[in-house]
Amino acid sequence: MSAVFVTLDPILDVDPLKFADWCASEPTEPSLAPTSIETRWAHHVGKSTLDAANLLFVLLIDQDDTGRLRPPLDETRISREAFGRMPNDETSLEYMIQNVLPTEDNLRVTELLFALNHRFDDHPCNTGTGGMILRGALSATEVVDLRTSLQGGGWRIHKDEPFDGAVTDLVRLLVLHLRAAERRGTGILLREHR
Repeated sequence: MSAVFVTLDPILDVDPLKFADWCASEPTEPSLAPTSIETRWAHHVGKSTLDAANLLFVLLIDQDDTGRLRPPLDETRISREAFGRMPNDETSLEYMIQNVLPTEDNLRVTELLFALNHRFDDHPCNTGTGGMILRGALSATEVVDLRTSLQGGGWRIHKDEPFDGAVTDLVRLLVLHLRAAERRGTGILLREHR
């Protein structure tokens, strides 16, 4: 079984890369953040010093006004577990990127899959202390774009897909997460666990 396990976490509706760049700038107070985060800062940061990845995570993760995490996108955690692990050493998103072939008029589907799996590659927010690994994220608008691109059918499955039927199952599970994020008006973050 693979050592890679990923989850999709609900996050604030912001431009993920812009917010990550702000977190990487080693901010000392929240007033210059790309969105209002004063309450989150007070709950989770205060006078603490967090590395860029952990700072990004605690400030973006979907939470209430008291700093308590809201439930995961899949409250039953059934599709979360099924989506999280592939029987090889790649993420489920990487498997989809390799095996989802877009049509000429739907290149957006692979662009968004790539952003969700690779947006933070080589970024200071990619890896933090304590094993925090943030692979990528989408804003709420991109969540809707990806869901409609996947459900629009403007793509096909690579004829040499190694695990027959895996792309179909992964798309179904990803769409469940995307719909849940869309209902909440949140973006999503792909977090890797090892």
